[in-house]
Amino acid sequence: MNAAQPLCRFVLSRRSILDTLFVNQTPRRPAYATTTNGSVTTLWCINYRGRLSEVAQIRWQGDSINPTSGTVVVNGQAMLVDNVLKRTKSFFGSDSRTFTAGTTRCKWKTGKHGFQSPLQANGGQSTASHLMNTSWQVWTCCEITTPSHGRRPNTGTSTSTGSPPVLAAFYPPQTGLIKSEITVFPGGEAIVDHVILTAILICARKDEWRTAQSTLTGTALEASLKAEIRGTLPPYIPVTADRYRVSAPRPLRRPPSTSHARARHNTPPAPPPYTSVDDISLPNR
Repeated sequence: MNAAQPLCRFVLSRRSILDTLFVNQTPRRPAYATTTNGSVTTLWCINYRGRLSEVAQIRWQGDSINPTSGTVVVNGQAMLVDNVLKRTKSFFGSDSRTFTAGTTRCKWKTGKHGFQSPLQANGGQSTASHLMNTSWQVWTCCEITTPSHGRRPNTGTSTSTGSPPVLAAFYPPQTGLIKSEITVFPGGEAIVDHVILTAILICARKDEWRTAQSTLTGTALEASLKAEIRGTLPPYIPVTADRYRVSAPRPLRRPPSTSHARARHNTPPAPPPYTSVDDISLPNR
């Protein structure tokens, strides 16, 4: 087994994948975001300064030509959702989806995993909320390889010898799961945009966009992120699992001097700090 540490883990900040931040855990900062306004969901990439750049748009309502199918718009090119992510059925009836990222053909397949998550099985680490005595639904993204002399080298994480490399794993929002996340393994760093976009298409429920309306537009979200990075925006305090409020700023007070505090309370001065050579916490010994 080719055990590899995850390259990055994106934890969703909200329950709905159509209105959330994808928070990278190393370093801990938002790396992607989705906003839904009307029937259009936009996937954004966020740089370290809080600037947003559009990755793709998902238009959930069909047009006059294809009234039942939504479209995905990337770089001004519109494609049917069914052509971006194709549903396939295996011989044993398991559900899977295939997509193409450049020259790489990939497949998402679903399964149930219990106490030991596939991330642990691949040598990675899971969120503590996943390690419970229950089975979670997880989608794993693998590269589709064909047996030939020109087969690409296996740079991803494989669960057994000869199996296709695992590029990513996705725990979608589900009942009882505290935090959803997408984990990318070595070999998947070049297709992170595709992984997140197709993960959205996989787990978004029909007509979910009608209830997952964002309170902020992309422009407002960018301004909020930049203000938070500059430190001019108060920190966010969770109210419920899905909603946040801004905390009221606390007034700054100058702490009283040590001599003034002792005179006011009529207390003797504190003894000198412990100076034994065995005290390894002292900076200057």
